[in-house]
Amino acid sequence: MWKPFRFNDLPGWLQKEWNPHNFYIKRKLVKVYHGEPFSYKVLFTQDRRGNLHIRCWRRYNRTTFHKRASKINQNKVLIGAFIGLFCIFFVIVFANFNCALLPPQLTQTPTTIPTTIISTTSTVPTATTRPSTIDLTKNPSTRSFPYLLRANHGLIQYTLYEGVYDKISNSKVICYSHENPSYCFLKYLKNPIQDTYLKDLVNRIKSESSNPDDQARIAVSMIQHIPYDFDRPVQIKNNLPYKIRHPYEVLYENEGDCGEHSFLLAYILKELGYGVVLFYFKNEPHMVVGLKCPQEYSYRNTGFAFVETVQPSIITYSYKDYENPEIIVVSDGKLFNSIEEEFKDAQQFENILSMGQITDVNTYNKWQYLVQKYGLKTS
Repeated sequence: MWKPFRFNDLPGWLQKEWNPHNFYIKRKLVKVYHGEPFSYKVLFTQDRRGNLHIRCWRRYNRTTFHKRASKINQNKVLIGAFIGLFCIFFVIVFANFNCALLPPQLTQTPTTIPTTIISTTSTVPTATTRPSTIDLTKNPSTRSFPYLLRANHGLIQYTLYEGVYDKISNSKVICYSHENPSYCFLKYLKNPIQDTYLKDLVNRIKSESSNPDDQARIAVSMIQHIPYDFDRPVQIKNNLPYKIRHPYEVLYENEGDCGEHSFLLAYILKELGYGVVLFYFKNEPHMVVGLKCPQEYSYRNTGFAFVETVQPSIITYSYKDYENPEIIVVSDGKLFNSIEEEFKDAQQFENILSMGQITDVNTYNKWQYLVQKYGLKTS
């Protein structure tokens, strides 16, 4: 099975040979090396902005060698066995012959009973060795995650640990055949180590504002500003192996696809006490977060507002007319009651876009205000 691997961990000679400066990469390039005991695969992709992305995988090749004995070796074994049996037979016969000639001897009964003493100081080897303790807090790195709240820029300072990342990334999410495949997504939100270390992030978001709804707005904006993983569509299209990231992995790698962004935002909103669902559009495929709100502001009368996660967007605004989603419940919490502010802004933004080209200054100022307020992308 191919498993994700880091380019810097490739053998030195392979790093030199596969250095991206050695190739002309127009859109994508795949390099594969088959060897013992590992095979390596590297995918170079270039996104629309000209940024180069590198993804690596490694596979362990289990090879069992069977040696066939030649006829000569087989004959030698048979001859050796025959000679050995003959020698044993000769020794037994000779010993019995000598015993018959010798007179019987008296044996003295021992006055003490022989005993076998087992040393109590000897150590008994155990069947298994205790694994070494993993240092979860090794290689700490403090990152700054930007957000926007009513046109005011802010930063969330959060420390991530390589030890925690390694532990979570090596954990396996097991989905059983009798389970709804969609509900397998929820298992990425349930990891005890992840819970422990994401509490600090939630507390830092809370410290940015005393208003609970503004805390939710900060969380939404922060996740929307985490870069999108442009390699993922290429991997899916070309049936290349990939691993779904946990929320902590998204933060550590500072990228993710729509589902992984949604996992992270859903986790934070749940910890902030809100009712949260995942909207899963299978035919797109696409995933966003649903935030519990008053019915009149909800998406398709679901009771939850549409929240895009992969780019800055206004809560309740959808860039596309999606089909009815599959709803995956994450938590049953409180309402996002002040959503009317976003709802009106989203309606105004949609009305301006429906006009096509903006010709008057007043409309342009309204559009510019919304772009700056939410950090919307204009191209």
